[in-house]
Amino acid sequence: MIGFSQHLIDVGGAQLEVYRGGEGGIVVCGSHPHGPEPESVRWYAEHAQVVYIMPRGHGQSSPVRDSRDMRLETITRDLEAVRLQLGVERWVLEGYSGGCLLALTYALRYPDAVAGLIVGLGAANIAGILDDPRSVASPVYPTYQADLVGGPSGPARHVRGGCASLDAAAPWRLGVGPGPPAVDRGARRGAIAALQGLS
Repeated sequence: MIGFSQHLIDVGGAQLEVYRGGEGGIVVCGSHPHGPEPESVRWYAEHAQVVYIMPRGHGQSSPVRDSRDMRLETITRDLEAVRLQLGVERWVLEGYSGGCLLALTYALRYPDAVAGLIVGLGAANIAGILDDPRSVASPVYPTYQADLVGGPSGPARHVRGGCASLDAAAPWRLGVGPGPPAVDRGARRGAIAALQGLS
């Protein structure tokens, strides 16, 4: 990453690849358990310090030894070990989808280390969403297969340029519809304003 320094940090039994950049008193930490993208937090560096942690099995981080290395509990312990090694008192955790679940798990386990959360597109009960036949994300939903292949009227054609949302009248139903990308300029402006309010 141009403008970011790269480090290998020992977390006890493993090393994690960590990117750092940006300036300011606020530190934003990003990570994702299954699809890490350090570039996704680059724009925060204009307003805060940024730390992006590659979990085990990704990038230059140590390989996954067994399934325990992939558990949210292990990844949150790794994030906490990195925070302590970097000497960061508190940070804002950022994450979408699986990164949202990781940030929320971390916040529950280490609340005193969290200055704030920037999260979205997470599901507190993903198994429930996938099992509910009323959810468009469920394999038993009537148009599930057609939606996956992006049929002419299927929601899959909206996902690329759209966003996922919850239907307020039926919160169990994950709806997909046209709209701005999940992290659009408006969301970024809101996150930046929140970060400035913390400093």
